[in-house]
Amino acid sequence: MASTENMAYINEVNYQDTIRKKSIVFKSKWFDLIDSFLVIVMSCFFIVCLILIFREADLNSPNDSFVAYWILPFAMVFTLFSLYKKIREKRLLIIETNLNKIEARKEIVHIVESWGWKIYRNNANYLQATTGMGLADWGKQVIIIYADKKLFVNVMSDNPKIRMPVLFSDKSIKKDIERQITASH
Repeated sequence: MASTENMAYINEVNYQDTIRKKSIVFKSKWFDLIDSFLVIVMSCFFIVCLILIFREADLNSPNDSFVAYWILPFAMVFTLFSLYKKIREKRLLIIETNLNKIEARKEIVHIVESWGWKIYRNNANYLQATTGMGLADWGKQVIIIYADKKLFVNVMSDNPKIRMPVLFSDKSIKKDIERQITASH
């Protein structure tokens, strides 16, 4: 097992509370709170800047009107979507399966190892791993919680400083896991 020093401040997951709340519950370090606070404050500041730019734009100018009516709304929607994903980053995605906890654990460990992910924790209740880093990807921290007939998946950015929101890779990782489990059974 690898060290968890560079992981995004998630230590021992509280299994019972996580299942009950359908959201990752862990002993939160103060870095996690600061991380969330900084991303929310930066997003709000960016939204205020976008509104001020719109108010200062000369809507009769073709260049300013293009920016005001196309670029700024897109930036606003993207910022609001990112903020929404950040606020809900600890929620769990549910995968229905016909496997019991022991079978699910064996299957998930096999899948994760075949994908080349680094496993940080692997116990009877959950697996915590990180994906590899790529050119346009900082890597993701994935937690898969085992329950009878279900798997719960959480995906977060693995940047140890400020954890930016995961936009779409949480859904794609969930679908890849579902596909692998379905193909093997």
